[in-house]
Amino acid sequence: MERKETLIKKKYIEYFISTLAMSGSTAITSIVDMIMVGNIIGSNAMAAIGLTAPIIFIINVIFGLYIYGGNTLSVTYKGCRDSESADKCFTIAILGGILVCVLVSLSELILFGSVAKVLCAGNEELYDPVSEYLFPLLFMGPLVILVNGMAVFVRSDGLGRLSLAIPIVSNAINLIMDYVFMVLFGFGIGSAAWATNIGFISAIILVFPYLRSEKRTVFFNMRGLLDIKLTLDIFKTGLATALLNASLLFKSYITNIIVVSLFGASGAVTMSVCLSGGNIANVLYLGTSQTMMPIGGALFGEKDYTGIRYLLKVAASITVTICTVIAALLCIFPYRFAQIFNVDVESIKNLYYSAFRIYCFSLPFVGIQNIVRSYLQACGHKNAATVMMILDGTAFFYTDNICFIGCRSLNDMDHLYSCSDFGYGCSLYLSVYKFEKRRYERFISASR
Repeated sequence: MERKETLIKKKYIEYFISTLAMSGSTAITSIVDMIMVGNIIGSNAMAAIGLTAPIIFIINVIFGLYIYGGNTLSVTYKGCRDSESADKCFTIAILGGILVCVLVSLSELILFGSVAKVLCAGNEELYDPVSEYLFPLLFMGPLVILVNGMAVFVRSDGLGRLSLAIPIVSNAINLIMDYVFMVLFGFGIGSAAWATNIGFISAIILVFPYLRSEKRTVFFNMRGLLDIKLTLDIFKTGLATALLNASLLFKSYITNIIVVSLFGASGAVTMSVCLSGGNIANVLYLGTSQTMMPIGGALFGEKDYTGIRYLLKVAASITVTICTVIAALLCIFPYRFAQIFNVDVESIKNLYYSAFRIYCFSLPFVGIQNIVRSYLQACGHKNAATVMMILDGTAFFYTDNICFIGCRSLNDMDHLYSCSDFGYGCSLYLSVYKFEKRRYERFISASR
């Protein structure tokens, strides 16, 4: 028993490091872009990056549905020694995900003007920087699926160093090109997004060693693209992750409208700093939770309930500790954090301090929610994982309308971010303790 737990912990830490780099690539890119844009171009340009967050969440919805759904189901089939189904899952995840991203990007390009106006809530002061950053951002989706998606499968095949190198190279090239475009050439905010795309394109070269590797266990099987039943199974498996990002997309869009409508550019700047604080925790708690899915899926395929139970304990303890420490540090040093982005805190202090601290208070709840969701997905509790994400979004929706009225009367953003905490709490309580309590108790008793 002790030897098995040691092996699980070792494998978890090995996967965690590579997953951390993958889950952090987009978040780190966003933070670095905000820091460089805020210091080189100005606060309004930095706010534009925060306002385009819904586009990133659309990409993440597709990524969660195809890549995490396909990868989790693939390792489950490998645990059951069904190589053909695992290959089909890999094919659907990568090629299907790229195709959908291309179609979404084309539709956004056709409706470009309308999309830009919606993102900046009709604010003329923010329209130009938002549209300038938005255009190159629309080409990012297929690149994310190809580069980060392949890195997920590389990690599952045990090629930890290669899966770690892919996002590191992507981010390093992005940083270099940010400096070249904005500092040396003096280009505008759009160059930050072009630098990100160049980073992803540069990392594609690292995918080829995996395609030629003898350790590779999944291969393209074009028949998978015609397997409707398996595609639907992938969607069901990845639905909770997709709904998580859909919920974030919904929240981001509603928050954009409320903040820009009520507080203008100052509110958008405040919101962007809050999102950057959340992205720091996002890098870490997504790393811990997403590491659970392939390992948990393999253990579930082998019906190793004791191993899954131990994995859940390890992931939960790491996540809660990390999120609590980050939230505490951000709450103690909000002024220093805003200075990193060259934000004039004095001009937004009436909005910033309390809103930022309330937003940070939600970070441990987000971490716990992600661990529970990953456990439910890996262990076949797809309905409960889906219910959790739906409840999170609906709880936010109803409280957001109440908070909209509150913000109008109180002229602050505190109540707006308080509803995030309420939404996370409701989704966790209702989905786990109400809908899944009996099933969870049976699972725990079986693992003893």
